[in-house]
Amino acid sequence: MRPLRITPVYVISALFAAVIIGYSVLSVVYGTDFPSGFQVRDPFLITGSILASTGVIYSMLKSSGEKWYIRGSWILFSVAYLLDNLSSILQVYYSMDVMGAFPALLIMISYSLIAIGIGLLPSSPRPVNSRPRRFIDMSIIISISLLASWVFLIIPTFIFNAPLYDQSFTALTYVMVFAVFDLLIRRQHTSSRKLSWLVAGSIVATVIGEILIAVQRTSPGPGLFYAMNLCWLISYSCMGIAGASVEFLSYPAEKPRAQIIEQADFSLPAVWTCLIFLLLVWSHFNPNILSFPVIAAGAGSILIMLLFRYNQVLKENARLISDAEREISSRKKMQEKFWHDSRHDVLTSLPNRSYIFDQLRTCIDLAKETQKISSAFIFLDLDRFKPINDRLGHDIGDLLLKALSERLIFCVRPGDFVGRLGGDEFAIILNDLQSSNTVSKIASRIMDKMKEPFEIQGNILVVGVSFGICYIQPEFNTPDDILKISDKAMYTAKRKGRGRFEAGNPVEF
Repeated sequence: MRPLRITPVYVISALFAAVIIGYSVLSVVYGTDFPSGFQVRDPFLITGSILASTGVIYSMLKSSGEKWYIRGSWILFSVAYLLDNLSSILQVYYSMDVMGAFPALLIMISYSLIAIGIGLLPSSPRPVNSRPRRFIDMSIIISISLLASWVFLIIPTFIFNAPLYDQSFTALTYVMVFAVFDLLIRRQHTSSRKLSWLVAGSIVATVIGEILIAVQRTSPGPGLFYAMNLCWLISYSCMGIAGASVEFLSYPAEKPRAQIIEQADFSLPAVWTCLIFLLLVWSHFNPNILSFPVIAAGAGSILIMLLFRYNQVLKENARLISDAEREISSRKKMQEKFWHDSRHDVLTSLPNRSYIFDQLRTCIDLAKETQKISSAFIFLDLDRFKPINDRLGHDIGDLLLKALSERLIFCVRPGDFVGRLGGDEFAIILNDLQSSNTVSKIASRIMDKMKEPFEIQGNILVVGVSFGICYIQPEFNTPDDILKISDKAMYTAKRKGRGRFEAGNPVEF
């Protein structure tokens, strides 16, 4: 059994557990205030805020070697929680008459920095390449939301003394909710999602705490007061543990777990939609807390977010379809090339022996089906090719074979089949024959054409051919039967003086 390794995560988690348990126990014993009049929550909230600052500052120091946006996010978190510390201390040690709305302003700035920091967190815990496009989308939404919140709600609150504290805090928690939901979507397929869920837990606790503040102003009670403060402690603990647990490239990380693909892309937009509905219902019953302009701004931001998300889905689907089409096209071309290479001669690109035999089988099947002769096979062999090959070299011999194959194609009809059996042996299959005279005419044309000299790299070469003919009859069963008869006829033509052709099974039709 391995000994337990004490890490900053365990230390901060234990301290937060002690703070929450201590606050809960003392709240049960003393209620909201100590006998001296000092509030029970104050030392625990200050301690929780300091612990949260410690966690994010620890992460900020560790991120010194990371990319600017990773380090920037933890710097923003650190500044935000330092402002939160200052606000908590001011509220504990100074009255509202002295400080006025300054502590609330610090908390609003803190919320804004937290929202920007969440937006800066990358989609992957350890990004290698440039930021994804959706980071730009989220940055635009956070910027617009923060601008709208400060210009239309927060600044008028402090300049014109408009009583909109609750509205302002609601708008800012809206922005943080958008940011953390976007973070969950962006990070749902990464191997480690602990940080994302801890940040989300902190924001959820903050939002619930803000709602409880608004509720308590209309229906005060010790239970709501305790729950509200417990939300702050939970929010602090989640963010502090997140800061202490995050790993960077310069620090060893745990072995990544197998990726678990979740359906957050489908569930989170539904959460946003439900949030709009619940807030609309809430604003109907509590118009002084959540006014229509705030709900309208929040709903508009959510709709913009959804439009961005679905636009990204459409673009991603289009990209995947395009990639799939290119992959299919590439595989198809590879298959076609493989099929062509396996069925054609490398030198002349004519069908090879295997392809020729397949065609002969087709001709045999047709002859058996129709019970008549409609095809003929010609077996060609060059005369005196070896002396040319030995005297001028194999390169000239190969070029001569290529030139001869092109001439053979020119001599036959479009529906006929020309192939190379190997070496200086070629094959021609004449299809759709209506008369045996057609075979004689094509054979004579080939013989006359082969008497014309070839010019190969300045060499004038004359090469003759001898070939045997076999009519494909219904009695044949295999291509070998045809090849034997045509081969024998070809050798008969060579014995009779070369440069001629003979039919191995002459027929008239």
